[in-house]
Amino acid sequence: MGLFLHSRYMNHFTHIPIERTGKASTGIIGSMVPDGQGIWLGSDDLGITYYNPVTRTQQYYELYNGETPLVECKPLLIHKGTLWVGTESHGIHLFDLKTKQLIGHYTATSQTGRIPGNRVNCALQDSNGYIWIGFNGGPGGICRFNEQNESFYDFLSIKQFS
Repeated sequence: MGLFLHSRYMNHFTHIPIERTGKASTGIIGSMVPDGQGIWLGSDDLGITYYNPVTRTQQYYELYNGETPLVECKPLLIHKGTLWVGTESHGIHLFDLKTKQLIGHYTATSQTGRIPGNRVNCALQDSNGYIWIGFNGGPGGICRFNEQNESFYDFLSIKQFS
């Protein structure tokens, strides 16, 4: 699989295989987030990949929660120089785009910034700057991030939505 880029001028698609040096990969892309110069890609493999269409290069980043590799990472959005990465079972991880390091995470068991579930499906920043997170499986639902106190408002627990 991999990525297919379309040229408007040539009306042609170019196949870009996603490479993992020394690692098996399905190359199935599950999410993409552009950053103005390139594209952050997530797949059902470990970690995330950055693809630069100008230089046609890609850089792979394995992500870990302690010693546990993060599987099925989904780049969700970029907020203030940080890539928010959702995972299949380890919540949300924050990846600093300058240092290329994980700088924090939110899970269902976090002491601060607790989220309703660890299976993060999607995220969106609205026109007011709020970050909305969608969850799948388990309790499922949606929550909104409060940047002032690094908390999440869980809409699932409101009686009118249950």
